[in-house]
Formats: sequence, C-alpha cells, structure tokens
Amino acid sequence: GNKIVLFYSVKDHERYLYREEIEKLSAEHHDFRVIIHFTSPDVKDWHGELGRIDEDRIKKHLGEDLSKCKVFLCGAREMVQGLKDTILELGVKSNNVHQESWG
Repeated sequence: GNKIVLFYSVKDHERYLYREEIEKLSAEHHDFRVIIHFTSPDVKDWHGELGRIDEDRIKKHLGEDLSKCKVFLCGAREMVQGLKDTILELGVKSNNVHQESWG
C-alpha cells in the first residue's frame, strides 16, 4: 500500500491541534507516520524535530528520490510556496503537488 507521512509544523505543544486523533491514526495504521516540527526554540520536554520544515528534514524522513511522491501542502501562503519550491527542486512532479493556503 501507499505510505503516508505527515509533516506537521506548529509553534509549540499548546498549538498542536488534533494531537490525540493524529496519534491514534498513527498507532492504528502502520503506513501512516507523523513527523512533528515545533518551531519555537523554547519548547520543553521535546526530543523531536525543532525548527521549520526544510530540504534536509524532508530528505531525512523521505529519502532522496521523491519523484513518485504525491504532496499535499496546507498552511500560510509563504510557508506553502516555500515548501512547494523545495519539493519541486527535490524531484516531486508539479502535477503531484496539491496545495491550500491562506494569509
């Protein structure tokens, strides 16, 4: 089956919406993995990713060959455009990129 990787970027624990639902999905579906990025440098008790989602973190979790990936981006307009540019440079085909943005 297809593997799904959710990169979820949020400032801190308080703003991590749908945490229980996301963790439940991840536990119930072996092909669903969640990579949480907290962007605030002041986050306590966290051993996961810190900072913005970038090229190095995408390659760390997805590997080098992204040519067959389908990508769905959702977020603030600047972030979505920046990530779209990055994933296109990493080899994702433009017709496999779907986006929704605001702001």
